[in-house]
Amino acid sequence: MNPSEEAEIIDPDIDIEIGGETVTVREIGFLEGLRLAATARPLLDDLAGQYEGDAEVGLDRLSETFGRHPEILLDLLTASCGLPRERIEQLGDRDGQLLLMTFWRVNSAFFVQRLLARRLAAEMPDPDYSAPPASSAH
Repeated sequence: MNPSEEAEIIDPDIDIEIGGETVTVREIGFLEGLRLAATARPLLDDLAGQYEGDAEVGLDRLSETFGRHPEILLDLLTASCGLPRERIEQLGDRDGQLLLMTFWRVNSAFFVQRLLARRLAAEMPDPDYSAPPASSAH
């Protein structure tokens, strides 16, 4: 791994220019991610359906998926870049696409980690809580 890749992992935040204003798109943090995961559940469910069978989701399908959940997307973008919802709603297509693609670049792990956790949970057998605990007789 080269130094720039290491720096991106440590500090994945990216500054972009939108309408003459510098905006920092930052990684969603742990506790914030826990809170936002509940809000983002319908979007995550939709993405999970897109990734069934290890299908790779291209940018077109990803944009369509986000487009089906505009209110959730606004919540996530606002949390990540700090712009008010009204400002994001007023962005032109070019600036909006730049913001969305930068958001995905910085925060794709937020989605991928949750999708992987779902897949692992679905593959694990359900524990049998009715069985008595194993004896530890010596």
